[in-house]
Amino acid sequence: MEESDFLQNLKDGNKSAFNHLLSLYRDRVINICYRFLLNQDDAEDVSQEVFIEIYQSIKSFRGDARLST
Repeated sequence: MEESDFLQNLKDGNKSAFNHLLSLYRDRVINICYRFLLNQDDAEDVSQEVFIEIYQSIKSFRGDARLST
């Protein structure tokens, strides 16, 4: 699937697209959070907050950058 199609599915509220986003980026986000926090539980909590924010604001994402950035 093209990233533009994937992004549109996310913006449309497609739950399977969001689950796919989680499967693609969850571990990466947790690892980045861990490097800052040095605590696995805190890193997982913060990463959950990151994905909640993404879910709530994805409709305003313009697509000027890749999702991974």
